[in-house]
Amino acid sequence: MIYVYQAKTENILMTIERLGCECGCGCPQKCLGSGCPICCDFCKDGVTVYEGYVEGRPGELVNPPPPIMGIKQPTCGGKMGLFPQLFFYPGANFGAPPTEVIQGPCIFGGCYELCCKASYKHDTTDGQPISEIVHLTPKQFRMLSQRYAQIRIRCR
Repeated sequence: MIYVYQAKTENILMTIERLGCECGCGCPQKCLGSGCPICCDFCKDGVTVYEGYVEGRPGELVNPPPPIMGIKQPTCGGKMGLFPQLFFYPGANFGAPPTEVIQGPCIFGGCYELCCKASYKHDTTDGQPISEIVHLTPKQFRMLSQRYAQIRIRCR
C-alpha cells in the first residue's frame, strides 16, 4: 500500500493499492525487469487508487470506498514496445476504454536517473495534453539514500 500525504501535514489524501504477482510463483511484484513482454492480462502491472486512508493489505482491503481510478499497463508494455505506457480507467472500470495515458521515455531508471531527468507525458487518449511528470535527478549525494523520489508535475 502506498499512502499519499498532503505536504507538511499527516493528512492522507489517497491510498494506492498495488497487487503483487498473481501467477502464484511467490514473487513480490509482477514480472518487472525480466525482459519478457506483457502478453497476458495477469502479467500486467497496475494500481487502484482510493480517496483517503484505506486499511488492509493489497487484495485484502477493509471496507474500501469505491475506487477513484484504476491504472494498468497495456499489452506488450506500450507504444511500439519501446515507450512504456500506463492507461487510466475511471472508477477502476477496466472493462471500459481508458480515458488518459502516461507515456514514458524509452530509457529510464537505474543509474541513468542519477544524471538525467526522465519526463513522462500525461495526455487524454485522444491526444489532449494534461500534464508532464518529471522524475528529477538528485541534487545532493545524501539524497541517494532517501526512500522517496523527487517528482515535479507541471500542468500543460
